[in-house]
Amino acid sequence: MPNIEWRNSAAKLIIFMDLEEGLLPVDENKLSAQEAWDLVYKHIREFEKVPFAQFKARLKDHRAKVQTELNRACDDELAFAHDRRLHPRQTHNRRGELVFDMTPAKELLREDIKNKKHERMTRLLLQASCEEYHPFKPKLFKERIYQEVRYQKFLNYLQMKRDEEEKKAAKHYAV
Repeated sequence: MPNIEWRNSAAKLIIFMDLEEGLLPVDENKLSAQEAWDLVYKHIREFEKVPFAQFKARLKDHRAKVQTELNRACDDELAFAHDRRLHPRQTHNRRGELVFDMTPAKELLREDIKNKKHERMTRLLLQASCEEYHPFKPKLFKERIYQEVRYQKFLNYLQMKRDEEEKKAAKHYAV
């Protein structure tokens, strides 16, 4: 069986997605190319015309690439942690005001927004309802309420997109 054009193939995308999402281990010792082929990939429509030798070679290349990306991410994380130890985040901004997300008020407001307290009370009553909210100016606190509402909407949007992707993937692997 002749090799397929791999560069623009759906098979390539599937392997990369599976490696990045952890469905296919990056480590060859955890699941060999032969096992992956026999268990999953030879049964997928996009791999019907892919010869095993090509699959094995491309899987090896893709595993190496994903491993390199994982190593870089780990190095970046270590460098960031090192820099944070040398230069910790400041608790107050340049105007001498307390940084909101460095206080317990952030998590309390997040819970209040989830519980929709901001819809039942005015922003001034909401601020007065919790001791941790008092150090902040009412105008700043109002902006934090709006910011948290936008954040919650964004989380809902991301969850909706994840659910759509999972449905597509389930439908794809069911074929």
